[in-house]
Amino acid sequence: MPLTQESLAQLIGVQRNAISLVAHALQQAGIIRYSRGYIDIANAEGLRETACECYGVVKADHRRLTPSSAHTIVGC
Repeated sequence: MPLTQESLAQLIGVQRNAISLVAHALQQAGIIRYSRGYIDIANAEGLRETACECYGVVKADHRRLTPSSAHTIVGC
């Protein structure tokens, strides 16, 4: 998906260098691949396992607030 570290940092309210550190660690673990402006989820299950316990709450809210056709688009 097209997404810069800067835009992701603004979206979640952290400094860009925090995104860079986490993105590097996730890439080293084989969970994501990223290059300038793009992030590719290489291991969705690994990403879910790495995420905090709030993942389920966010996923449930996303499903509740979006049409069912959007779920297949974003891989929920």
